[in-house]
Amino acid sequence: MKVFESQQKFQGTLLTDEETEEKGLTKEFPKKFSELHCTRNTMSFAEIDRMVIYRIADYIQGRNSNPSMIPGFQRPSVWTKEQKSSLIRSILRGLPTGTYYINRSDNAELNDLLFDGQQRFTAVQEFLDGSFPVTIEGEEFYWYNLPPRQLSQVENHLVQIVFTEFDSEEELVKFYIEMNENLSPHSKEEIQIASDYLKTLEK
Repeated sequence: MKVFESQQKFQGTLLTDEETEEKGLTKEFPKKFSELHCTRNTMSFAEIDRMVIYRIADYIQGRNSNPSMIPGFQRPSVWTKEQKSSLIRSILRGLPTGTYYINRSDNAELNDLLFDGQQRFTAVQEFLDGSFPVTIEGEEFYWYNLPPRQLSQVENHLVQIVFTEFDSEEELVKFYIEMNENLSPHSKEEIQIASDYLKTLEK
């Protein structure tokens, strides 16, 4: 039996899986569509930041052409200081800060690429670089003003990570476009950046 009763209704009659198949309602699902393999895990910002070091090391050794974790098709940094400060306040309060997408691949160019979550990750990096303070109850705190416990909260804040395994940049960009067109509040201009990048790959 299927989970939802409404899924089994056909002309007002409840159908078994066998009856559904007999009536020709079940179609063969495209095999290629289900080939995408994602795994979920949790990581701290400190652990994600270490990936930047790995990317730089691969760049120095000539294994990739981009030392950054941020791919070329990712939208540019658009958050205001208030948005960045708001994220740090959320972290200090122990609130969840959403899901991040990282690609892992045997292809060094595509390995450890953070292709969704850049705004949040960059905001944390900038806060820990001393680029802006967070205001708590009217008091400004740069990272070096925070007590050790609160500083550790930022560095070791755990986030949800979805790991994809694309070995083709074209497939990765297509996935990014599909995901953000349907699920994330990206503007048409931001989606267009990725679409234009995809066209350069398809030439």
